[in-house]
Amino acid sequence: MLRKLGLSGGVVALLVLVAVVIGLQSSSTSKGIAPTSKAVSQLGPLTLVVDAQAGSPAAAVAQSTAEATAQRVLAADRTHFASYRVTNAAFMAGLTGVVDAAGHPWYRTTLPENDWAMFLVAPAQAGWKYVEALVVVNGESGVVESYQVRYSNLAADAVPGA
Repeated sequence: MLRKLGLSGGVVALLVLVAVVIGLQSSSTSKGIAPTSKAVSQLGPLTLVVDAQAGSPAAAVAQSTAEATAQRVLAADRTHFASYRVTNAAFMAGLTGVVDAAGHPWYRTTLPENDWAMFLVAPAQAGWKYVEALVVVNGESGVVESYQVRYSNLAADAVPGA
């Protein structure tokens, strides 16, 4: 009886091993999803990360409209800061992220979008020496996807070139 049990246990272990090997081979060769290629581009002092295989090369929303939308959103939410000016703007097909020189994320998404990315600065005000913002506006709908405002009194916190 023990001999039969040992033999059947060995067969089960062998079958499990074969199933694992077959599973590993099939998952490594047929995910069904081609790997995406990432590309980077500069937006003034920030780096834009794009999925080079996603998106369309043209924006349905004009840059002037996207900039006006960005200004309006910042004015409505950050009323203690005024006089933002766009220093850099770019339409990016397949935008997935924006990072600063230290690699800190300003914006990140899992779904590549066709977006306008705009970097804005404001003069020293409200007790802060450095005021910067990133606004991401959907290039197809004109809706603000995200915005980030950063302010500091330390030169080390300022985005270089702002």
